[in-house]
Amino acid sequence: MIADEFKHLVTKVSFDGGHQWRFLTPPSTDSEGKSYSCTPEDSKGTSSKCALHLNSITNPHNIGRVFSSVGAPGFVLGVGTVGTRLLSYDKGDTFLSIDGGLTWTDVAKGPHKYETVDQGSIIVLIPDSVTADYILISDDHGKKFQKYNTNFPKVSSWRVRFTNIDADSTSRKMVAWLTDSKDKNYLAQINFEKYFSSQCSKSDFEIWKPKHHLDGPNCWMGEETGYYRRKASSNCYVGKKFEQPKVIEKSCACVAEDFECDFNYARKEGKCVIVGYVHDQPADCPEGTTYKGKSGYRKIPNNKCEGGVDLEKHVDKTCKKSADLPEQPSTPDKQTGGGGKLVQPPNNKHPISKLKTFSGHVDKLYYINTTSIIFLRTDAGEIYRSDDEGSTWVQPSIIKSKGVVLRMGVHETKYKRVFFVFKNNDEIWLSDDALEGFKENTTPSTKTWRELKTPAKFNILGAPVLDFHPEEPDWLVFVGGGRACPDLKDCFTKTWISFDNGVNWSGPVETWAKKCLWGRDAKFLNKVAKDSVVCVSYKNKNSAVGQDVLGGRERADNPLQLVVLTNRGKDRKVVVDKGTVNFFVVDHVLVVAVLLVTSDAVKFNEAVFPPNIKVEKNGFTMLQSTTGGIFMDVSQNDEYGTEFGTLFESTEDGIYYSRSLQFTNRDSRGF
Repeated sequence: MIADEFKHLVTKVSFDGGHQWRFLTPPSTDSEGKSYSCTPEDSKGTSSKCALHLNSITNPHNIGRVFSSVGAPGFVLGVGTVGTRLLSYDKGDTFLSIDGGLTWTDVAKGPHKYETVDQGSIIVLIPDSVTADYILISDDHGKKFQKYNTNFPKVSSWRVRFTNIDADSTSRKMVAWLTDSKDKNYLAQINFEKYFSSQCSKSDFEIWKPKHHLDGPNCWMGEETGYYRRKASSNCYVGKKFEQPKVIEKSCACVAEDFECDFNYARKEGKCVIVGYVHDQPADCPEGTTYKGKSGYRKIPNNKCEGGVDLEKHVDKTCKKSADLPEQPSTPDKQTGGGGKLVQPPNNKHPISKLKTFSGHVDKLYYINTTSIIFLRTDAGEIYRSDDEGSTWVQPSIIKSKGVVLRMGVHETKYKRVFFVFKNNDEIWLSDDALEGFKENTTPSTKTWRELKTPAKFNILGAPVLDFHPEEPDWLVFVGGGRACPDLKDCFTKTWISFDNGVNWSGPVETWAKKCLWGRDAKFLNKVAKDSVVCVSYKNKNSAVGQDVLGGRERADNPLQLVVLTNRGKDRKVVVDKGTVNFFVVDHVLVVAVLLVTSDAVKFNEAVFPPNIKVEKNGFTMLQSTTGGIFMDVSQNDEYGTEFGTLFESTEDGIYYSRSLQFTNRDSRGF
């Protein structure tokens, strides 16, 4: 969410997979112990007159995770305001929740960048202001913060651009990109390895259990789940690098909160009532007799409750005449008030900071999973490498000698395999050990550093250049061609596949492709043939208009098709004949942008929405989800500055959609 002069924005949260939405209950006081100008009516998030509203993905002031991390269960951080709506970012304070968003504490005045370190053992706040010279650190779940002056050499004050840490916040080292008043760039490593003197033992951990309500049972989505995390009072480090917190689980008995309204039903006065056409009456049902029909409820996708209440069970209904049928259209501490009390840091606790100067802006950081290696690319195309999580940096000469790096990529499953796309001669080089065996002024082994000899130069028409198979690290999809535009003889992409890490190539297996990826995804395994490739391609391979002019859009004389290639590219099948703008894998379902869904890339079903909802001509955004269904935000108004949408949630098969939340915030880019 983002505050602006055109929109009256608020924040809502769902604790049951989008079934019900509520406002965030604000703390009773701010970080200085002062009361807010409004008082919430209750603690259940029903009041719109006084609630906490947070900036979200439409205004991402921190690169990386906006709110929370898998490695720090229950911890949620954000910048926002308390009142009837969200005010501008610069008017916000920094808020913390340690119970998954049920309760909140105002921990610092003004907006801050933030990170959780060592699975939440340490919380770091850095003022998001034009000039700053200190950081705030808490080692007790945000109850107190110590102020540390950074004393960076050669730079007295700076502005933080972003902070970053390993993907799951398990490390005890973090980095921050800083700029000074002269726009000079620095990357600072903040190291907490010496902050605590001892590692935690079993007695230093508590079990945190997420739940729907403060006074409710310790059940969430039909399951009692407990996460081990360090106690706020413990004076120790976790030190489980690249390991996620231990989890304990057991099923709960089903209750009413585990069910949502079925397709073509909506909640009214606490009950699910019919709002559309429900076709469940048998064709041979005599008028006045009874039959077993839909109850109007369904279990929330991915809910794991067992036994107990069964609202999904079919109920008795009376048969009607055909003419009368409707027509189809350990309990952690609660947070109650202000927190983040500022105290003097103890003499024996202090993070170690190191600073590196860069000539250009930081374009992207690449953390190599399960290692201490980080690569950095500047906006000038320079590559730097650190093997100690950002403490020291080198510019590898074998990279520097080849000139500007246009792109860098990291293999999705074989993490140390990294690719570099160079501007000079359009070369692609790869390392199988993240340049770990490289030493300055030596010639690296061809086993770990070699040029990826592709059958053509990489494409410059916007198609993804390389794709990696989730199960077979040496299987590659490469999209090249399109370098002779506007000459129609070669103004289109060509796709090849390799099964030996680019030593040999088959193809081209497809031409005129906008996008070609392996059919299998990390969450779409065993649904399609192992060697299947899915492409969005133009139908007319002899078009009088080049792919550069088409620009990824279809025309009446050249529609975009969804094509599936199998048998190592020898067999080609068109599964969607036209209108295929794009496709996505969401959880375990492949969604085609013409709103067709499939779980096997063979049988496609049209997505079905409630009555009077037209989606095909509207923009829509697929949202990340782990609930077992699909969340799709559909644009309802695209007028610049006043964009909004409606959020829909699907059944587990991705076919039937119900309205989850109206008037969602969107921007002109679809975020």
